[in-house]
Amino acid sequence: AFSFVMWPFVAGCQEKESAHELSVIADRQYPDHASNAPSATAEVLPSNNHSKPIDPVQSRQASIDSSEQLILSGNFADAADALRQALTGAPDDIELQFRYASATAGTGDLNTAIEILEAIPLEHPQAGLAAVGQAADYCMQTGRYSDAEQKYKQILRVAPNAVLADRKLANLLNRQGRRHEAAIHLQSLCRSGDVRQDELHALMSLSDAIWDDAGDPNLSAESAARYIPIGVGGEARIHFTEQRYREAADVLAGQREIRRNYPALDALYGRSLIEAQDEAGFLQWHRSVGKPVSQYSEYWAAVGTYLINQQRFDESVRALGEALQRDATDARSLRRIYQALVAIDEKAAAQNCFDRYALMRAVTLASNRLDTPEGSASDEFSEIIVGLQKLGRPLESVMWELLYAFYSKFPKDQLASIASRRSELASSEDAFPHDVMGLLGIKLDDHPMPKLDVDRPSIDALPTPGNMPETLAIDPAFENIANTVGVEHTYWVAADPQGSEFSIYQTFGGGVAVVDYDLDGQVEMYLAQGGSDAPGFSGELSNTLYRNVDQKLLDVTLSSLSADRRYSIGVTSGDFNQDGFPDLAVANLGANTLLINQGDGTFHPRTTDSLDDVTLLSTSLAIADVTGDGLPDLVELNYAHDDQLSKKPERKPNGQLIEVGPFDYTPGMDRILISDGRGGLQVNQLNQADGSKSTGLGLVIADFDDLPGNEIFIGNDMHADHLWARQDGTWINLAIARGCAFSSSGARTATMGIAAADFDQSGSLDLHLTNYADQPVTLYLNRGGSFADRAIQFRLVADSTPVLGFGCQALDYDNDGRSDLVVTNGHVENIGTPDKPFQQPPQLFANRGDHFRLMQVSDTSGYLSGRHVGRAMARLDWDRDGKNDLVITHIESPTALLVNRTKSEHRYLGIQVVGTHCERDAIGAKVEVVSGGRNWTQWITSGDGYLCRNENSLLFGLGDADIVDEVTITWPDGSTQTHLGIEPNSRQLIVQGELAPFRFNQ
Repeated sequence: AFSFVMWPFVAGCQEKESAHELSVIADRQYPDHASNAPSATAEVLPSNNHSKPIDPVQSRQASIDSSEQLILSGNFADAADALRQALTGAPDDIELQFRYASATAGTGDLNTAIEILEAIPLEHPQAGLAAVGQAADYCMQTGRYSDAEQKYKQILRVAPNAVLADRKLANLLNRQGRRHEAAIHLQSLCRSGDVRQDELHALMSLSDAIWDDAGDPNLSAESAARYIPIGVGGEARIHFTEQRYREAADVLAGQREIRRNYPALDALYGRSLIEAQDEAGFLQWHRSVGKPVSQYSEYWAAVGTYLINQQRFDESVRALGEALQRDATDARSLRRIYQALVAIDEKAAAQNCFDRYALMRAVTLASNRLDTPEGSASDEFSEIIVGLQKLGRPLESVMWELLYAFYSKFPKDQLASIASRRSELASSEDAFPHDVMGLLGIKLDDHPMPKLDVDRPSIDALPTPGNMPETLAIDPAFENIANTVGVEHTYWVAADPQGSEFSIYQTFGGGVAVVDYDLDGQVEMYLAQGGSDAPGFSGELSNTLYRNVDQKLLDVTLSSLSADRRYSIGVTSGDFNQDGFPDLAVANLGANTLLINQGDGTFHPRTTDSLDDVTLLSTSLAIADVTGDGLPDLVELNYAHDDQLSKKPERKPNGQLIEVGPFDYTPGMDRILISDGRGGLQVNQLNQADGSKSTGLGLVIADFDDLPGNEIFIGNDMHADHLWARQDGTWINLAIARGCAFSSSGARTATMGIAAADFDQSGSLDLHLTNYADQPVTLYLNRGGSFADRAIQFRLVADSTPVLGFGCQALDYDNDGRSDLVVTNGHVENIGTPDKPFQQPPQLFANRGDHFRLMQVSDTSGYLSGRHVGRAMARLDWDRDGKNDLVITHIESPTALLVNRTKSEHRYLGIQVVGTHCERDAIGAKVEVVSGGRNWTQWITSGDGYLCRNENSLLFGLGDADIVDEVTITWPDGSTQTHLGIEPNSRQLIVQGELAPFRFNQ
């Protein structure tokens, strides 16, 4: 219970006699009381209805002594009655009132106890503030949080240095999710020099919740009660912290009165809406929001996020800067302002933001680790102390230093020295950052104040066909038939099985290209092989070419002259020399290879160029015309160019492996090998600028903007993704300007797999990108060549965050007309801890129109219910039944061929195209199918994601359509042709310029 000894301002009282009397109360600690107290009665003094009345003429001291004995025996009701009787003769006796309130509280009637304490004048020199504080505590116990808040604030108005009031108020506000208001009181505790470790930790990231799980058996009773969330604000803040933004917004949506009373929660509501990618809801909120809300950092963070989504970068710098001026710990806004500054070419300020974000993240993680067995306390404290100083948060730094000195039992003179520095900082205006923009080198006034009332279309406001009716999801079914049909391929990362401690090049696995190399209408596959070691990276095992003979796959690697025994990673296919036969390309450590199809079942191998450098780590390849001359070129991604590629991972002090990663190596420069039309290749670096060197893994070449010419989308590992377009003979990276360089949070992602399809039925080519563990996937929806990440809106975050995704593909598993998603997962290192499993389950997400749903897959082979270290994935129709199938490679386990066994009566249409006035594979062509008012769009692409090449034909799911009204091809040269009345459940070959399609035999 609240007592005078808790309040330092009571000490030193001038009225010694009264102080002595009050200390009797102060020294007694009364027990806490139940929070389900009955409602207060209309009268403060209860009537006497007990069996042991106290003689009203009994002396004052006898009444006090009697009540004390009754309280010690647990008889609070009689004690309260005795004190009430005593008060009848001395109604202004403050000590009796205090004792009466405490005894009344002991009966469980906290509301009446509060009323008794409220009768004590605030002006009373000893009891006034103590009574307010005790009443505030009782209000907390009864759930009267607003009353408690007002009483704590009342104390601070009278006694601004009341540490306990600051502490309790900060705790209340933190638990209510009002973190930025709580920070004011936590900073006051820092200035006073009386702050706890948990309170310092609470200042690390004000946007995120501080809370305890009351059911955690590892928490003490005191700790469990310390940060239990209170009310809708506390619940919403936890959802926000866990990136469940839709849930956070939903919790606050119906609480208009609460949001009106607490503008900080209204700001959180608006921010949750935009983080949930609900732009319509955000704009509606913004139109109705009151001026008090704009005083909070989260209002500006919400506005800045909206502007980033709209590619209004200059205005977003202003809005996000306003947010950071109010909250220097806002990592989300720091990431996004970096993105905006890069977009407007303020590179120096952008780098400052990135460096501050990296340092802030390191400091916060170090603070988190203090409560875990990882690391040593000395190392963590040092990182926090030095980091906070660099971040311009010197008082917090000194408080952490004092904490460490106390734990380490520093000598008194050292403690005194640190305390002296704390005292100097406490009165300084530089104790906490007040000009974050100055620290970042940003002149905020140089950027326009945003005007959200300007009538301009948002990405969500642009028209969407929305022509797909809602249907019940059909249960997917697949079967791994690799063993049955003869696939005996396993990708090995070394000459001998390894299992763990992978070098960077070993983490990537090997690719697969689906190809009909003999033009018999059946699909074959070419699979990469590592199987060798440094320094030569050449071994006994070769890549494998399988030929399809009567639905059996035969290894024809040697007879076809397609063997390659170098360490191979990525593979692709395409008609490089335009003779009608698909060729192959291989990315190796060392010289890369072109395998030119001779048309007689054999290949002629040649290196792509003279570069034979085992320090250059090539990954994905694609064959496509990217210069617009009608001749296919070869695009080559290079993840790293470093002589330490064979470096093995280090270990933590506890022996746990630390996986190697992209920042351990010098990034590589991607290259375009341009065909000269005579079989030669002219080597061009994609861009000479240092900033263009990156860690490319995933690759898709397509026409993303319906303008002449293909673009190159490159997914990079923990670097900004690239979107290259050719303008006046020069390659320009448009990713930031087009909105596809960073995720919706402003973060750089670990992009491996890429799936390209029209996921939202808008008629534009969208992109789904896999990501590292504990990070969600990205879903870039395309509107006119500009992109916005909508993974949250489409409910992909929760199921994608726990896994580490590699290859992925878009396929319509049940032919209902919507593009679904399949992802193969697996960690990059066999760390051996339950939270980072090496083998992980594959996932199939059904497209339900406005969201995706993770499905349970029926699989008699057991593959899809198992766990794997998946890597590359390619799409094909193995058995020519009009259903999409898959081939998936793994690290050191057999390759899988998954045949689609889904029971569906939906119809399909297969389309293969051949260009005559453009390259034969017609990369970049758009195919539109119309039936009964419904329409579907697909694209001819190359690269196809991660280390792979899909079958070069398209499968359209038609749902229940019984006729195809028209098929329109927009060729890469801009010409179009339309064919009418094509029968469904057929495969058609459409040749540019021909009057009618050719139907394949099934």
